[in-house]
Amino acid sequence: MSFYPVLNARILLESCLVLAVLLVTSNASAQPAAGGPPVYPIERIEPKLCEATIDAGIFAERQVINEQAPLLSQRSEVLVPIILQGAYSKVDPSSITVSGNINGQVFSDGQVPWTIRGPRPDGSAEIVVELIDLQAQSVGVKVTWTEQTWLPLINEVDALRTTWPKEWPEATRTYLKPSPWIQSDDQFLIDFVARVSKGNLRGVSPYAAAKELVRESVLAYKSISGTGNERREFGQISGLQLIGASESARSATGSPNDMVCTCVAILRAAGIPARPVVGIMKELTKDLKERTQWRTWAEFYLPKAGWVPFDPNLMRGSGFQFRGLEQAWTGFANIKDFNDRIPVAYRFQPEGSLWNWPPVWGFIYGGDLQRARKIYSQTSLMRIGRGAGIPDA
Repeated sequence: MSFYPVLNARILLESCLVLAVLLVTSNASAQPAAGGPPVYPIERIEPKLCEATIDAGIFAERQVINEQAPLLSQRSEVLVPIILQGAYSKVDPSSITVSGNINGQVFSDGQVPWTIRGPRPDGSAEIVVELIDLQAQSVGVKVTWTEQTWLPLINEVDALRTTWPKEWPEATRTYLKPSPWIQSDDQFLIDFVARVSKGNLRGVSPYAAAKELVRESVLAYKSISGTGNERREFGQISGLQLIGASESARSATGSPNDMVCTCVAILRAAGIPARPVVGIMKELTKDLKERTQWRTWAEFYLPKAGWVPFDPNLMRGSGFQFRGLEQAWTGFANIKDFNDRIPVAYRFQPEGSLWNWPPVWGFIYGGDLQRARKIYSQTSLMRIGRGAGIPDA
């Protein structure tokens, strides 16, 4: 069995990808909702170049000891998310490479056919690797690309002067709806919004409302545990630690990912478009060792300006609750390491994916699950700095 060879088609797909990114970029300058650069009172500064890698692996335990192929299907897919054009990031589409392995046999870039699904209006997409006549115990897909990232800079006073729109831009409306792990229609969260706003939500600007709601959401938590990454032996990531906004908000406990879910759900319940962002970041462990892992933060949409990033887990313990709304808060649009983060997805896994612990990437399996005792996911991530980027003109 091999990756289905359609190498000539790949050249055409890469050309289409370049065109698609250019279209998203040109639309974005007029409409920041589409994923392009923000506009005043938000700026982006200090661009950096970096290289990112997602190494996604699938391993199946045999149901029967002498069974040679617990993974058996006519067609399956591995989906690796990528944000081609974000408010503070931009991928070089010509840099994308895809390699893989099946049962340990390595297939280099050029031997693995792939397509791009997207980009969507928000600039997100997936690298799709199709597995035809799969007969295997293990499969791996490795995607590498080069990206430019920026720091956000916001004028707090002028952001507080923004007004509520008559209607939100079409590209943001999907981020007003409930989604997996973000149950914004939960009555508990709706009541939370009413309690914090005292029934006068639109009596203040959307920026002030978002700040107040996020502040109270973060302060409501009693404890946050874990790194947000569930790991297997040898340190490989099996998925995200995640129970979702409803359960986490009620218990006031959860993982870093859960607090992001709660903040996003509460903003959506208040009628403000908001979304989680899952990205790649190098962080120090408790024993001061550097480890590259998933990091989750959030963004909400500021009318006529664009997406405002915030990191609830960075806000905790920073003393932000003692500062006025017109002052900068650590973690709320004021994220000093933001251009060291590589955003990858606006959801925790693609639709239809197999996993219970979402590993961010997806596996759409077309075979009989009963053939395998268990199917595992494992992820390795890499981020390499490549120096300064190119500032906006």
